[in-house]
Amino acid sequence: MRNWIRARLSRKIIFSVTGVVCLLMGLFAVVIVSERSRALEKLMFDKARTDALVGARAAQNILEGLVTDGRLSIDDLFDTDYRHIESGPLAGSAIPKYHTRYDTLLDLRLRALEDTFLNDDSVVFAVLVDRNGYLPTHNSTYSRPLTGDDAVDITGNRTKRLFNDPVGLRAARFTGENGEPVLRQVYHRDTGVTMWDVSAPVFVFGEHWGGFRIGLSMQNVEAQVAALVRFVVGSFCILFIVAALTIWWTVKGGTKRLDHLTREIEAFSRDGNFGRLKITAPDEIGTLTAAFNHMLDSLDAVTVSRDYLDRILDSMNDSLMVVGADGTIRKANRASCRMLGYQSEELLGMSIEKIFAERSDTADSWFDHFIDSRDGEQVELEYRTRSGNLVPVLFSSAPLTGEDGEGDALICLAQDITDRKIAEEKIRSGKRFLETVLDSLQEEMMILDANSLIILKANKAFVESCGESYESVVGQPCYKLTHGLDQPCDGIDHLCPVMEVLEFGKVEICEHLHHTPDGNIQYVEIQLTPVMDEAGEPRYLIHMARDITQRKRAEMELQHFAAELENNNLALAEKTAALEEAHSELKASQSRILQQEKMASIGQLSAGVAHEINNPIGFISSNLTTLGKYAGRIIDYLDEQERLWREKGRNEIGDDLAALRKKLKIDYIVHDLKDLIDESLEGADRVKKIVLDLKGFSRVDDADCKEVDLHECLESTINIAWNEIKYKATLKKEFGDIPRLRCYPQQLNQVFMNLLVNAAHAIEDQGEITVRTWRDGEGIRVAISDTGSGISEKARERIFEPFFTTKEVGKGTGLGLSISYDIIKKHHGEISVESRLGEGTTFTIFLPLQSKEALAC
Repeated sequence: MRNWIRARLSRKIIFSVTGVVCLLMGLFAVVIVSERSRALEKLMFDKARTDALVGARAAQNILEGLVTDGRLSIDDLFDTDYRHIESGPLAGSAIPKYHTRYDTLLDLRLRALEDTFLNDDSVVFAVLVDRNGYLPTHNSTYSRPLTGDDAVDITGNRTKRLFNDPVGLRAARFTGENGEPVLRQVYHRDTGVTMWDVSAPVFVFGEHWGGFRIGLSMQNVEAQVAALVRFVVGSFCILFIVAALTIWWTVKGGTKRLDHLTREIEAFSRDGNFGRLKITAPDEIGTLTAAFNHMLDSLDAVTVSRDYLDRILDSMNDSLMVVGADGTIRKANRASCRMLGYQSEELLGMSIEKIFAERSDTADSWFDHFIDSRDGEQVELEYRTRSGNLVPVLFSSAPLTGEDGEGDALICLAQDITDRKIAEEKIRSGKRFLETVLDSLQEEMMILDANSLIILKANKAFVESCGESYESVVGQPCYKLTHGLDQPCDGIDHLCPVMEVLEFGKVEICEHLHHTPDGNIQYVEIQLTPVMDEAGEPRYLIHMARDITQRKRAEMELQHFAAELENNNLALAEKTAALEEAHSELKASQSRILQQEKMASIGQLSAGVAHEINNPIGFISSNLTTLGKYAGRIIDYLDEQERLWREKGRNEIGDDLAALRKKLKIDYIVHDLKDLIDESLEGADRVKKIVLDLKGFSRVDDADCKEVDLHECLESTINIAWNEIKYKATLKKEFGDIPRLRCYPQQLNQVFMNLLVNAAHAIEDQGEITVRTWRDGEGIRVAISDTGSGISEKARERIFEPFFTTKEVGKGTGLGLSISYDIIKKHHGEISVESRLGEGTTFTIFLPLQSKEALAC
């Protein structure tokens, strides 16, 4: 009876325990499957959202970089609107424009970005789509080789078709409304695969360009959940069957292990402990433990994706930080550490306020500001580094929302724009410099659009000529301001020069007419320079205009004067012929006057010259008379000597010859004979020199230009004028060290003669005449001074005028100093006079050292 009761009790206990255990395991399985399913879904969505935001920001950097580097223009980047063919593959319209640079550059840059995400097995697709549904990349998943059939190629290749499905178009046009950073859609592919389609908007320079779509398959999550369900159900069945067979072992040891298992499961459910259960037993609880550990291994596999995301974030060049609602930094990538100078451990838990250069009052207000701001909006801020330096950054943020839809964290992206700021400042400085240079030009300058002739830019000179402000000038067509017309000028004799440049594409320089604001005509010289686009067509025109109105008026006046001048030239030619004939006669008269002046000078000196010649002639004649007497005595002496030799012999005539020698004064004659001969020869030489000097002085030919010693010229002239000088003055010569001079010596001798004779005439009693020479730079100076009566100031003013003389009538011609002045000027020299009444006069001559060609000789 006791055994029966024990057996009944055991069965009851077995059924009760088994029922309770099965119920608990069923509830546990439901809880685990439900919680794990939600956890996996949240983890996958967080990964998709982060990937979408990171991909969108990376695409933004790539697109802005291509524009900044000049590889693409803004127009190329946004010129993808093909909505006119959405009704069919081609719809009868022209094939959309194929952007070679657009497709090539974006295919290379953006495809690499997409492929980075496609390396993850959980990612079904990662694709960029612009706001019009255009897919700018070729990757193997979506493109196929070109067939040459436009209809096939445009619909079969990513760059040749529109993304027409509603899900894709919503993703392309999503801009982050209602504070949501991403757009989450459920996408059912035609293959039956269900996935999450998560899209983040892409902004380029603040303008919405498109979106970055990433599709994550739910198959792995569903498969893991299904496997977990199957395992739990199987485990439940096995436990139910085995429980009946292992009553006592289950009742005795199973309860203890089950309690242990329950505690471990509760701990996992409570705090998410991912540690492995260490219950080992060859029973259902051990199997269940192994199954639970297997489930945890599956969770670890999902966790690997989080590590992969961390590697992606650390590979970014831009700073990315996740900031909690309390303003503390929860996560920061390596770029953030490099930029700010902190270690990763130092940044975690730090208040974001410490990093911002411009701080708000509280962290809460800071967080609320960025949560409420437009998602993806970029602003320029400054980060403060650990060393206190300020780093300019392009900052944007996106909220991370929890299950309740409320933002509990922020993703903060910051790009270091230090280099860009420096480049922008250089550009601004260069722009200011260029504007200053253009505004400093006197020429009027404007830059025109080649198609519309609209003024895009103008310098200060052009704006002032229009009489309007800069803002009113820019944007108007050039012909309206320069001609007051509504279309370009097209007159036959006034064709617009812009048309020539647009037709031939070459620089055009011409003269043109403009109309000033006050209605006057302005002549301008225009230079038009085309600026070509990549196709070799003019895109802009640089228009430079110089006002030549005064020059044109002068040219017209010059033409008028030229006509009058032509008429005057005819009359002048006749007069010139008459003047040439008169000039020839005048030249002959000048030669005659010059010679007459020479002859007059010789006439004035004739008495003195005759006296100078008479003196040597006199003592030559006297000496010759004495020599005749001496010769007679010598002959008598010699005849007597010969007679005595014949009569008395040689030995007996000694005394007789001695007496005769004494009587005839033979010894005196012999002694005096040599002096007489020398004196006569000297007199003859003196007469010869005077005659030669007179001959040279009186020569008519004045073309004998040569290098001479100026001292020899002065000595020759002094020799001729000596008789005029020696009775009135003492001559003092102060000759310096001077070079030889190329000149007309006969003409200079006449100048020296006139000055010496005038000096002698100016001295009434006994005086002094000084002749000085010295080197003065590149010339020679000759000064002739006297201590005579001097010249009055009134007479000095006319001293070089023809026929002016201060001498008494009959003593001077009045041409001497005038001719001297002309001779010095002919030698490119100067002659000046200084005089004081009662003290004397000094004439100073400067003769430059010059070549034969300069003197024209």
